[in-house]
Amino acid sequence: MKKLVNPILKMDYPDPDVIRVNDTFYMVSTTMYFMPGCAILRSYDLAEWELAGYVYDKLDDTPAERLELEKTEYGGGMWAPSFRYHNGKFYIFFLSHSGNTNYLFTADRIEGPWKRSIVAGHYHDASLFFDDDDRAYLIYGNTEIRITELDEKLSGPKAGGLDRVLIKDERDVVLGYEGAHFYKIGKYYYLFVIDWPKGGMRTQNCFRGESLDGEFTGGVVLEDSRDYCGQGVAQGGIVDTLGGKWYGVFFQDMGAVGRIPVLVPMQWKDDFPVFGEDGKVPNRLELASSRPNYIYEALCEEEPEMIEKYGLAPFTMRVQSLSRTLVDKTFALCDYYMLERPQRNSRHLYDIYKLSPYMTFDDQFKRLVAEVREHRQKMDEKISPSAREDVDILAMVEKICTTDFYRSDYEDTTLKLISDDVSYETARDNYVKIARILFEE
Repeated sequence: MKKLVNPILKMDYPDPDVIRVNDTFYMVSTTMYFMPGCAILRSYDLAEWELAGYVYDKLDDTPAERLELEKTEYGGGMWAPSFRYHNGKFYIFFLSHSGNTNYLFTADRIEGPWKRSIVAGHYHDASLFFDDDDRAYLIYGNTEIRITELDEKLSGPKAGGLDRVLIKDERDVVLGYEGAHFYKIGKYYYLFVIDWPKGGMRTQNCFRGESLDGEFTGGVVLEDSRDYCGQGVAQGGIVDTLGGKWYGVFFQDMGAVGRIPVLVPMQWKDDFPVFGEDGKVPNRLELASSRPNYIYEALCEEEPEMIEKYGLAPFTMRVQSLSRTLVDKTFALCDYYMLERPQRNSRHLYDIYKLSPYMTFDDQFKRLVAEVREHRQKMDEKISPSAREDVDILAMVEKICTTDFYRSDYEDTTLKLISDDVSYETARDNYVKIARILFEE
Protein backbone atom coordinates (compact mmCIF):
# COMPACT_ATOMS: atom_id res chain seq x y z
CA MET A 1 0.00 0.00 0.00
CA LYS A 2 1.15 3.53 -0.76
CA LYS A 3 0.75 6.21 1.89
CA LEU A 4 -0.42 9.61 0.66
CA VAL A 5 -0.31 12.83 2.62
CA ASN A 6 -2.55 15.45 1.02
CA PRO A 7 -2.09 17.46 -1.11
CA ILE A 8 -1.10 15.16 -4.00
CA LEU A 9 1.46 17.60 -5.40
CA LYS A 10 3.05 20.56 -3.67
CA MET A 11 2.82 22.66 -6.81
CA ASP A 12 0.39 24.73 -8.86
CA TYR A 13 -1.75 22.24 -10.81
CA PRO A 14 -5.23 23.82 -10.99
CA ASP A 15 -8.54 22.69 -12.46
CA PRO A 16 -7.45 19.04 -12.72
CA ASP A 17 -9.19 16.37 -14.72
CA VAL A 18 -8.28 12.71 -14.32
CA ILE A 19 -9.02 9.46 -16.14
CA ARG A 20 -8.04 5.84 -15.79
CA VAL A 21 -7.14 3.64 -18.78
CA ASN A 22 -6.68 0.02 -17.68
CA ASP A 23 -4.20 0.23 -14.74
CA THR A 24 -2.95 3.74 -15.47
CA PHE A 25 -4.20 7.12 -14.25
CA TYR A 26 -3.65 10.27 -16.33
CA MET A 27 -4.18 13.86 -15.19
CA VAL A 28 -4.18 17.24 -16.92
CA SER A 29 -4.67 20.76 -15.62
CA THR A 30 -4.73 24.43 -16.54
CA THR A 31 -1.35 25.53 -17.94
CA MET A 32 -2.47 28.96 -19.16
CA TYR A 33 0.23 30.76 -21.18
CA PHE A 34 3.05 28.30 -20.53
CA MET A 35 4.53 26.52 -23.55
CA PRO A 36 4.75 23.60 -24.19
CA GLY A 37 1.26 23.29 -22.78
CA CYS A 38 -1.25 20.92 -21.22
CA ALA A 39 1.19 18.72 -19.34
CA ILE A 40 -0.05 15.14 -18.92
CA LEU A 41 0.86 13.36 -15.68
CA ARG A 42 0.83 9.60 -15.21
CA SER A 43 0.37 7.50 -12.07
CA TYR A 44 -0.35 3.95 -10.98
CA ASP A 45 -1.59 4.76 -7.48
CA LEU A 46 -2.88 8.40 -7.46
CA ALA A 47 -0.11 9.25 -4.97
CA GLU A 48 3.02 9.55 -7.09
CA TRP A 49 3.04 11.17 -10.52
CA GLU A 50 5.42 11.64 -13.41
CA LEU A 51 5.35 13.57 -16.67
CA ALA A 52 3.97 11.56 -19.58
CA GLY A 53 4.25 14.40 -22.12
CA TYR A 54 2.65 17.57 -23.43
CA VAL A 55 -0.36 17.93 -25.69
CA TYR A 56 1.03 20.83 -27.73
CA ASP A 57 4.30 22.68 -28.23
CA LYS A 58 2.61 26.02 -28.65
CA LEU A 59 -0.63 27.89 -29.33
CA ASP A 60 0.07 30.74 -31.74
CA ASP A 61 -3.26 31.69 -33.30
CA THR A 62 -3.43 35.21 -31.85
CA PRO A 63 -1.04 38.20 -31.67
CA ALA A 64 -0.98 37.82 -27.88
CA GLU A 65 0.10 34.20 -28.14
CA ARG A 66 2.81 35.21 -30.63
CA LEU A 67 3.76 38.24 -28.46
CA GLU A 68 3.10 40.57 -31.40
CA LEU A 69 1.70 44.12 -31.55
CA GLU A 70 2.93 44.75 -27.99
CA LYS A 71 0.40 42.22 -26.70
CA THR A 72 1.07 39.66 -23.97
CA GLU A 73 -0.36 36.28 -23.09
CA TYR A 74 -0.10 36.64 -19.30
CA GLY A 75 -3.16 35.13 -17.60
CA GLY A 76 -4.52 33.86 -20.92
CA GLY A 77 -4.09 30.58 -22.72
CA MET A 78 -5.70 27.28 -21.89
CA TRP A 79 -7.90 26.84 -18.84
CA ALA A 80 -9.79 23.89 -17.32
CA PRO A 81 -9.17 21.08 -19.82
CA SER A 82 -11.57 18.15 -20.12
CA PHE A 83 -9.88 14.75 -20.48
CA ARG A 84 -11.66 11.70 -21.91
CA TYR A 85 -10.85 8.25 -23.30
CA HIS A 86 -13.47 6.88 -25.67
CA ASN A 87 -13.39 3.95 -28.10
CA GLY A 88 -9.62 3.63 -27.92
CA LYS A 89 -8.86 7.32 -28.40
CA PHE A 90 -7.76 10.12 -26.06
CA TYR A 91 -9.62 13.46 -26.17
CA ILE A 92 -8.64 16.76 -24.54
CA PHE A 93 -10.92 19.77 -24.92
CA PHE A 94 -10.34 23.29 -23.61
CA LEU A 95 -11.08 26.95 -24.21
CA SER A 96 -8.16 29.31 -24.75
CA HIS A 97 -8.91 32.65 -23.13
CA SER A 98 -6.52 34.44 -25.47
CA GLY A 99 -8.66 34.23 -28.58
CA ASN A 100 -11.78 32.59 -27.09
CA THR A 101 -10.94 29.58 -29.23
CA ASN A 102 -12.11 26.05 -28.41
CA TYR A 103 -9.46 23.43 -29.07
CA LEU A 104 -9.97 19.68 -29.33
CA PHE A 105 -6.85 17.50 -29.32
CA THR A 106 -7.04 13.77 -30.08
CA ALA A 107 -4.49 10.96 -30.05
CA ASP A 108 -4.40 7.18 -30.26
CA ARG A 109 -1.51 7.01 -27.76
CA ILE A 110 -0.89 9.15 -24.71
CA GLU A 111 2.56 10.01 -26.09
CA GLY A 112 0.93 11.43 -29.21
CA PRO A 113 1.08 12.68 -31.82
CA TRP A 114 -1.86 14.88 -30.90
CA LYS A 115 -4.10 16.13 -33.68
CA ARG A 116 -5.54 19.61 -33.22
CA SER A 117 -8.98 20.82 -34.36
CA ILE A 118 -11.22 23.80 -33.62
CA VAL A 119 -14.75 23.53 -32.21
CA ALA A 120 -17.12 26.34 -33.11
CA GLY A 121 -18.80 28.21 -30.25
CA HIS A 122 -17.78 29.41 -26.79
CA TYR A 123 -17.77 26.93 -23.91
CA HIS A 124 -16.60 28.06 -20.47
CA ASP A 125 -15.10 25.33 -18.24
CA ALA A 126 -16.56 22.66 -20.49
CA SER A 127 -16.79 18.92 -19.90
CA LEU A 128 -16.68 16.66 -22.96
CA PHE A 129 -19.09 13.75 -22.66
CA PHE A 130 -19.73 10.68 -24.84
CA ASP A 131 -23.00 8.87 -24.19
CA ASP A 132 -23.56 5.14 -24.58
CA ASP A 133 -24.76 5.68 -28.17
CA ASP A 134 -21.49 7.57 -29.00
CA ARG A 135 -23.25 10.93 -29.34
CA ALA A 136 -21.01 13.70 -27.99
CA TYR A 137 -21.91 16.70 -25.83
CA LEU A 138 -20.31 19.67 -24.11
CA ILE A 139 -21.54 20.68 -20.65
CA TYR A 140 -20.39 24.19 -19.73
CA GLY A 141 -21.15 27.66 -18.43
CA ASN A 142 -21.05 29.97 -15.46
CA THR A 143 -24.08 30.26 -13.11
CA GLU A 144 -26.20 28.69 -15.86
CA ILE A 145 -24.86 25.28 -16.87
CA ARG A 146 -25.85 24.20 -20.38
CA ILE A 147 -25.53 21.03 -22.43
CA THR A 148 -24.95 21.28 -26.19
CA GLU A 149 -24.83 18.32 -28.53
CA LEU A 150 -21.94 18.25 -31.03
CA ASP A 151 -22.02 17.13 -34.64
CA GLU A 152 -20.45 13.84 -35.72
CA LYS A 153 -17.14 15.52 -36.61
CA LEU A 154 -17.02 17.29 -33.21
CA SER A 155 -16.56 20.57 -35.06
CA GLY A 156 -19.46 22.48 -33.49
CA PRO A 157 -23.09 22.29 -32.35
CA LYS A 158 -25.27 19.73 -34.08
CA ALA A 159 -28.10 21.29 -36.07
CA GLY A 160 -31.29 20.46 -34.22
CA GLY A 161 -29.36 18.68 -31.48
CA LEU A 162 -29.92 18.89 -27.77
CA ASP A 163 -29.21 22.36 -26.38
CA ARG A 164 -30.64 23.27 -22.99
CA VAL A 165 -29.96 24.60 -19.50
CA LEU A 166 -29.37 21.79 -17.00
CA ILE A 167 -29.15 23.81 -13.78
CA LYS A 168 -28.97 27.45 -12.66
CA ASP A 169 -27.34 28.73 -9.47
CA GLU A 170 -30.04 30.40 -7.39
CA ARG A 171 -27.93 30.91 -4.26
CA ASP A 172 -26.46 34.24 -3.15
CA VAL A 173 -22.95 33.67 -4.48
CA VAL A 174 -19.65 35.33 -5.16
CA LEU A 175 -19.05 32.81 -7.95
CA GLY A 176 -21.87 30.94 -9.66
CA TYR A 177 -21.79 27.34 -10.86
CA GLU A 178 -18.80 26.52 -13.09
CA GLY A 179 -16.03 23.94 -13.49
CA ALA A 180 -18.35 21.30 -14.96
CA HIS A 181 -17.45 17.61 -15.01
CA PHE A 182 -20.05 15.23 -16.46
CA TYR A 183 -20.36 11.42 -16.31
CA LYS A 184 -22.78 8.58 -16.81
CA ILE A 185 -22.35 5.96 -14.09
CA GLY A 186 -24.83 3.12 -13.99
CA LYS A 187 -28.29 4.40 -14.87
CA TYR A 188 -27.68 8.03 -13.83
CA TYR A 189 -26.03 11.08 -15.34
CA TYR A 190 -23.92 13.08 -12.87
CA LEU A 191 -23.02 16.76 -13.14
CA PHE A 192 -20.29 18.08 -10.84
CA VAL A 193 -19.86 21.86 -10.50
CA ILE A 194 -18.48 24.31 -7.96
CA ASP A 195 -19.73 27.61 -6.63
CA TRP A 196 -18.78 30.07 -3.89
CA PRO A 197 -21.61 31.33 -1.67
CA LYS A 198 -21.22 34.73 -0.03
CA GLY A 199 -19.67 34.39 3.39
CA GLY A 200 -18.60 30.84 2.60
CA MET A 201 -15.95 29.04 0.61
CA ARG A 202 -15.53 27.31 -2.73
CA THR A 203 -17.84 24.27 -2.54
CA GLN A 204 -18.29 21.11 -4.58
CA ASN A 205 -21.78 20.34 -5.83
CA CYS A 206 -23.27 17.34 -7.61
CA PHE A 207 -26.55 17.00 -9.51
CA ARG A 208 -28.07 13.80 -10.84
CA GLY A 209 -30.53 13.04 -13.61
CA GLU A 210 -31.99 9.96 -15.29
CA SER A 211 -31.92 11.48 -18.78
CA LEU A 212 -30.23 14.34 -20.61
CA ASP A 213 -33.52 16.10 -21.22
CA GLY A 214 -34.90 15.53 -17.72
CA GLU A 215 -34.52 17.24 -14.36
CA PHE A 216 -31.20 17.31 -12.50
CA THR A 217 -31.36 17.51 -8.71
CA GLY A 218 -28.72 17.68 -6.00
CA GLY A 219 -26.59 20.20 -4.12
CA VAL A 220 -23.48 20.58 -2.01
CA VAL A 221 -21.44 17.38 -1.54
CA LEU A 222 -18.22 18.82 -0.10
CA GLU A 223 -17.53 22.00 1.85
CA ASP A 224 -14.19 21.78 3.60
CA SER A 225 -11.08 24.00 3.73
CA ARG A 226 -8.75 21.54 5.50
CA ASP A 227 -8.54 24.33 8.11
CA TYR A 228 -6.63 26.50 5.66
CA CYS A 229 -7.71 30.13 5.30
CA GLY A 230 -11.29 29.34 4.32
CA GLN A 231 -10.16 27.99 0.95
CA GLY A 232 -12.49 25.17 -0.01
CA VAL A 233 -11.37 21.97 -1.72
CA ALA A 234 -13.36 21.70 -4.94
CA GLN A 235 -13.38 21.43 -8.75
CA GLY A 236 -11.91 18.50 -10.58
CA GLY A 237 -12.63 15.04 -11.90
CA ILE A 238 -13.64 11.76 -10.29
CA VAL A 239 -12.08 8.39 -11.04
CA ASP A 240 -12.33 4.76 -9.95
CA THR A 241 -9.54 2.26 -9.30
CA LEU A 242 -9.12 -1.32 -10.47
CA GLY A 243 -10.18 -2.32 -6.97
CA GLY A 244 -13.48 -0.47 -7.27
CA LYS A 245 -12.69 2.50 -5.01
CA TRP A 246 -13.63 6.03 -6.07
CA TYR A 247 -11.83 9.34 -5.57
CA GLY A 248 -12.21 12.98 -6.45
CA VAL A 249 -9.14 14.89 -7.61
CA PHE A 250 -9.94 18.50 -6.69
CA PHE A 251 -7.85 21.60 -6.04
CA GLN A 252 -7.32 23.99 -3.14
CA ASP A 253 -6.08 27.56 -3.48
CA MET A 254 -3.03 27.91 -1.25
CA GLY A 255 -2.01 31.46 -2.04
CA ALA A 256 1.45 32.01 -3.50
CA VAL A 257 1.99 28.25 -3.87
CA GLY A 258 -0.92 28.13 -6.30
CA ARG A 259 -3.97 25.93 -6.65
CA ILE A 260 -2.75 22.48 -5.69
CA PRO A 261 -4.45 19.09 -6.24
CA VAL A 262 -6.00 17.23 -3.32
CA LEU A 263 -7.25 13.63 -3.31
CA VAL A 264 -10.67 13.05 -1.70
CA PRO A 265 -12.10 9.55 -1.12
CA MET A 266 -15.61 9.07 -2.43
CA GLN A 267 -18.30 6.51 -1.68
CA TRP A 268 -21.74 5.89 -3.13
CA LYS A 269 -24.86 6.07 -0.98
CA ASP A 270 -28.23 5.57 -2.66
CA ASP A 271 -26.51 6.19 -6.03
CA PHE A 272 -25.20 9.58 -4.89
CA PRO A 273 -21.56 10.52 -4.18
CA VAL A 274 -20.40 11.11 -0.60
CA PHE A 275 -16.98 12.75 -0.27
CA GLY A 276 -14.41 12.66 2.51
CA GLU A 277 -14.58 11.16 5.98
CA ASP A 278 -17.51 12.60 7.94
CA GLY A 279 -17.55 15.43 5.40
CA LYS A 280 -13.86 16.29 5.86
CA VAL A 281 -10.93 15.81 3.51
CA PRO A 282 -8.55 13.34 5.18
CA ASN A 283 -4.91 14.27 5.52
CA ARG A 284 -3.62 10.72 5.07
CA LEU A 285 -4.77 7.95 2.74
CA GLU A 286 -3.66 4.39 2.07
CA LEU A 287 -3.62 3.69 -1.67
CA ALA A 288 -3.03 0.50 -3.64
CA SER A 289 -0.67 0.59 -6.63
CA SER A 290 -1.24 -1.38 -9.81
CA ARG A 291 2.56 -1.47 -10.26
CA PRO A 292 4.05 -1.55 -6.74
CA ASN A 293 7.68 -1.72 -7.87
CA TYR A 294 7.45 1.04 -10.46
CA ILE A 295 10.07 3.80 -10.15
CA TYR A 296 8.74 7.25 -11.08
CA GLU A 297 10.68 9.95 -12.87
CA ALA A 298 10.99 13.11 -10.74
CA LEU A 299 8.61 15.92 -11.72
CA CYS A 300 10.94 18.75 -10.74
CA GLU A 301 14.21 17.80 -12.40
CA GLU A 302 15.53 19.83 -15.32
CA GLU A 303 14.62 18.41 -18.72
CA PRO A 304 17.71 18.64 -20.97
CA GLU A 305 15.68 18.10 -24.15
CA MET A 306 13.31 20.95 -23.29
CA ILE A 307 16.20 23.22 -22.26
CA GLU A 308 17.92 22.60 -25.59
CA LYS A 309 14.76 22.74 -27.71
CA TYR A 310 13.45 26.02 -26.29
CA GLY A 311 16.76 27.69 -25.44
CA LEU A 312 16.02 27.78 -21.72
CA ALA A 313 18.58 28.63 -19.06
CA PRO A 314 18.84 26.21 -16.10
CA PHE A 315 17.99 27.81 -12.77
CA THR A 316 20.47 27.59 -9.91
CA MET A 317 19.60 28.64 -6.36
CA ARG A 318 22.45 30.15 -4.34
CA VAL A 319 23.25 28.41 -1.05
CA GLN A 320 23.58 31.87 0.49
CA SER A 321 19.87 32.49 -0.04
CA LEU A 322 19.03 29.22 1.74
CA SER A 323 21.30 30.17 4.63
CA ARG A 324 19.58 33.51 4.99
CA THR A 325 16.20 31.82 4.83
CA LEU A 326 17.12 29.59 7.76
CA VAL A 327 18.29 32.55 9.85
CA ASP A 328 15.21 34.60 8.99
CA LYS A 329 12.95 31.72 10.03
CA THR A 330 14.82 31.36 13.33
CA PHE A 331 14.02 35.00 14.13
CA ALA A 332 10.48 34.73 12.75
CA LEU A 333 9.52 31.99 15.19
CA CYS A 334 10.62 34.30 18.02
CA ASP A 335 8.67 37.19 16.52
CA TYR A 336 5.44 35.20 16.36
CA TYR A 337 6.02 34.02 19.93
CA MET A 338 6.36 37.63 21.14
CA LEU A 339 3.32 38.62 19.08
CA GLU A 340 1.35 35.59 20.39
CA ARG A 341 0.61 34.32 16.87
CA PRO A 342 1.29 30.59 16.61
CA GLN A 343 -1.45 30.00 14.03
CA ARG A 344 -0.07 28.82 10.65
CA ASN A 345 3.49 29.79 11.66
CA SER A 346 4.76 26.49 13.05
CA ARG A 347 5.71 25.55 9.49
CA HIS A 348 8.97 27.43 10.06
CA LEU A 349 10.01 24.68 12.50
CA TYR A 350 9.67 22.15 9.70
CA ASP A 351 11.45 24.39 7.18
CA ILE A 352 14.43 24.87 9.52
CA TYR A 353 14.61 21.10 10.05
CA LYS A 354 14.70 20.48 6.29
CA LEU A 355 17.25 23.24 5.61
CA SER A 356 19.65 22.36 8.42
CA PRO A 357 21.49 19.43 6.77
CA TYR A 358 22.56 21.68 3.88
CA MET A 359 24.16 24.35 6.04
CA THR A 360 27.83 24.87 6.90
CA PHE A 361 27.89 26.57 10.29
CA ASP A 362 31.21 28.37 10.15
CA ASP A 363 32.42 31.90 10.99
CA GLN A 364 30.91 33.21 7.76
CA PHE A 365 27.53 31.89 8.87
CA LYS A 366 27.91 33.69 12.22
CA ARG A 367 28.51 36.93 10.34
CA LEU A 368 25.35 36.25 8.34
CA VAL A 369 23.36 35.96 11.59
CA ALA A 370 24.59 39.40 12.67
CA GLU A 371 23.78 40.83 9.23
CA VAL A 372 20.24 39.45 9.29
CA ARG A 373 19.65 40.73 12.80
CA GLU A 374 20.83 44.20 11.84
CA HIS A 375 18.55 44.16 8.80
CA ARG A 376 15.54 43.05 10.86
CA GLN A 377 16.19 45.80 13.41
CA LYS A 378 15.34 48.29 10.67
CA MET A 379 11.92 46.72 10.25
CA ASP A 380 8.85 47.83 12.17
CA GLU A 381 9.12 46.50 15.73
CA LYS A 382 5.54 45.25 15.45
CA ILE A 383 6.80 42.92 12.72
CA SER A 384 10.19 41.85 14.07
CA PRO A 385 10.46 42.59 17.80
CA SER A 386 12.93 39.76 18.46
CA ALA A 387 15.73 41.46 16.53
CA ARG A 388 16.28 44.03 19.30
CA GLU A 389 19.71 43.82 20.93
CA ASP A 390 18.18 43.42 24.40
CA VAL A 391 16.39 40.21 23.39
CA ASP A 392 18.15 36.99 24.37
CA ILE A 393 17.23 34.84 21.36
CA LEU A 394 18.61 31.60 22.74
CA ALA A 395 16.71 31.96 26.01
CA MET A 396 13.55 32.76 24.06
CA VAL A 397 13.94 29.74 21.78
CA GLU A 398 14.31 27.46 24.78
CA LYS A 399 11.21 29.00 26.37
CA ILE A 400 9.25 28.58 23.14
CA CYS A 401 10.14 24.90 23.08
CA THR A 402 9.73 24.10 26.78
CA THR A 403 6.24 25.63 26.72
CA ASP A 404 5.43 23.88 23.41
CA PHE A 405 4.09 27.16 22.04
CA TYR A 406 3.82 25.81 18.49
CA ARG A 407 2.76 22.22 19.22
CA SER A 408 -0.96 22.61 18.59
CA ASP A 409 -0.52 24.50 15.33
CA TYR A 410 2.15 22.09 14.11
CA GLU A 411 0.01 19.02 14.76
CA ASP A 412 -3.22 20.58 13.49
CA THR A 413 -1.88 22.44 10.45
CA THR A 414 1.73 21.81 9.45
CA LEU A 415 1.45 18.02 9.57
CA LYS A 416 -1.38 18.27 7.04
CA LEU A 417 0.87 20.07 4.56
CA ILE A 418 4.01 17.91 4.70
CA SER A 419 4.62 14.49 3.21
CA ASP A 420 7.41 12.99 5.35
CA ASP A 421 5.85 12.85 8.84
CA VAL A 422 8.48 14.95 10.65
CA SER A 423 7.09 14.99 14.18
CA TYR A 424 6.71 18.13 16.24
CA GLU A 425 9.26 16.86 18.76
CA THR A 426 11.84 16.27 16.03
CA ALA A 427 11.38 19.73 14.51
CA ARG A 428 11.30 21.39 17.93
CA ASP A 429 14.50 19.75 19.18
CA ASN A 430 16.28 20.62 15.94
CA TYR A 431 15.26 24.28 16.37
CA VAL A 432 16.88 24.38 19.81
CA LYS A 433 20.04 22.76 18.46
CA ILE A 434 20.30 25.26 15.59
CA ALA A 435 19.63 28.23 17.90
CA ARG A 436 22.46 27.11 20.16
CA ILE A 437 24.81 26.92 17.17
CA LEU A 438 23.79 30.39 15.99
CA PHE A 439 23.56 32.30 19.25
CA GLU A 440 25.78 30.70 21.88
CA GLU A 441 28.91 32.74 22.54
